[in-house]
Amino acid sequence: MASGNSASFKKLQQLINEESNEETFDYNGKSITGFRFCDMELFAVVFGLLKCPECECVGLSLEEDDISRKGCASKLRLCCERCNWKHLFWTSKRTEKSFEVNKRLIYGMRRIGKGHAGASKFCSVMNMPSPLTAKSFRRSSRAISRHVKNAAKSCMKSAAKEVHAKNRNVNYSNDSVPVNCGISCDGTWQRRGHSSLNGCVTVVSMDTGKVLDVEALTNHCKECKLHEKLDRNSEQYKKWKAKHTNCKANYHGSAPAMEPEGAPRIFKRSVEENNLQYTDFYGDGDSKAFLK
Repeated sequence: MASGNSASFKKLQQLINEESNEETFDYNGKSITGFRFCDMELFAVVFGLLKCPECECVGLSLEEDDISRKGCASKLRLCCERCNWKHLFWTSKRTEKSFEVNKRLIYGMRRIGKGHAGASKFCSVMNMPSPLTAKSFRRSSRAISRHVKNAAKSCMKSAAKEVHAKNRNVNYSNDSVPVNCGISCDGTWQRRGHSSLNGCVTVVSMDTGKVLDVEALTNHCKECKLHEKLDRNSEQYKKWKAKHTNCKANYHGSAPAMEPEGAPRIFKRSVEENNLQYTDFYGDGDSKAFLK
């Protein structure tokens, strides 16, 4: 909150007057979009320079409704102390049932391999509101994951069509006939060394340089980890095993062997998925997938 008689108010007003006399800003009608890290105290001072739309009294106060806060999305209130005029607004746009700032924070944390704990530390260091609860964070993370997978599949389908169009003009005329093409295959892991539990193998077209397929591999399943100490002959373990039909661990082996395992999986489904036959293999010097 800032009053018309405060020192900050007078300094900022003087600064604005000086800048307005020196130059005129021309934004060519372009609107400002995206997110910024902003100090709310400075915003309060700026709003204190504005006139009330009702009584035209200078000095609006900016307040926050802490009870209505949704993660990093805050509900702010502009007030005029003279005529009690109020205006409520959120600091982020809504996207379906959530707010964009929360979804972007979750997506950003997942992109760098962090979860709810990482988001909490980041918000604490930046002196920002706490993120969503751990339960809401996981629910939103799963929703974002579904959208990301759909977008990735759509992009890879488009990349496969480009390979078809490029090679069909040369040797093929029938759309139902698989097209031969060259690919580059390589694997990567979540962490360095030979102890990573997660990795993925990627196939890239040599014609377009775009990704055609990806196989994600993991040795880890949280549910299996929680039940690994149970007696395998016990009734409790058998009941859990019967219900555990969607195990996250789709690979059992060492981290260096993930690439030789993932590449054949991609090759086997190339015709079914993309109607492509990978006939030329380009790999790096330590590629173990070539022999496999």
